[in-house]
Amino acid sequence: GKDDISLFPITRRISSDDIPIDATLGELFLGPTKKEQLKGIMSEIPEGTRLIKSEVSEDEIVVDLSSQFVTGGGSAAVQLKYLQLYKTLNDIAPDKKIFLHVDGKPIKTIGGEGLEVSQPIMIINDYTEKYEKTENLQP
Repeated sequence: GKDDISLFPITRRISSDDIPIDATLGELFLGPTKKEQLKGIMSEIPEGTRLIKSEVSEDEIVVDLSSQFVTGGGSAAVQLKYLQLYKTLNDIAPDKKIFLHVDGKPIKTIGGEGLEVSQPIMIINDYTEKYEKTENLQP
């Protein structure tokens, strides 16, 4: 059922010549490999989403994504794609404030159901925690 959703990290190799944040988001937007798909791993980030640009300063990251990112999905899917992005960026730069733009503008909501987005973005209902908690409650 719906409660079987969990987020977990996927490891990717990136070239040392690449800008880490751009390369990492590039991998995230490519989605799961065939092998991962066979294990049931999927991504809620819509196909065609791409990074327009990223700006990294001493204490902030601004990522500007193409408009595909904000299309489609019910509320659970929208929260998951937001969390995938948030956790990915937060892993790369845990001590920076993260600002999320789409087509050059800061966004306020994502998706039809309208997930409200604060800037800088921060953690929302976290499926990983929910999942871990429910797992511990099994008889």
